[in-house]
Amino acid sequence: MVPIKRCVRITFNYKTENEGANKAFHDVNFRKAVSLSMDREAMMMIGSYGYVVGGNPATNLPKGMWNWRDEQADKTWAEVNRYDINKAKQLLADGGYKDTNGDGFVENPDGSKLTFKIQVPSGWSDWVNNTSIAVEGLRMAGIDATVITPEAKRICEKLGEQRTSMPPSVRVQCNLQCGSSTTLR
Repeated sequence: MVPIKRCVRITFNYKTENEGANKAFHDVNFRKAVSLSMDREAMMMIGSYGYVVGGNPATNLPKGMWNWRDEQADKTWAEVNRYDINKAKQLLADGGYKDTNGDGFVENPDGSKLTFKIQVPSGWSDWVNNTSIAVEGLRMAGIDATVITPEAKRICEKLGEQRTSMPPSVRVQCNLQCGSSTTLR
């Protein structure tokens, strides 16, 4: 969802111990609403200081290979790979997500609490900026998300502990060098 080619992305932890978030993460319409909440233009121009280019197709092929693109995949991708808070709110409402306690944020269709944190390494200013923009969009859509920024070293230490269900529920990831481990899962 973050507009940086093949490296940075926001990923859901489908094994999170956060039951409310886990329910939502397994709902394709919730994930579409999340995508529609991403202001990719702001991420490119403000969060990444204008040094990235958007417009990546669904296939994520480099421009030199765009003749291999699938038109139908691009059309489907375009439906949710845009910034549209009203459409995000509509998808949530249609899926049964509603604010039942008046706090401004939706709960799951079964009424359970829906809140989660997005983890990004501290000091990585473009990543923190983009994550903050993402969270702003999520909150505007009525999704209770916050940013946490542990040191990269602490993230690596947690990876080394081999936890089966690592918090948080969502993280921004890339190939993060952690000793012998090269990916943030």
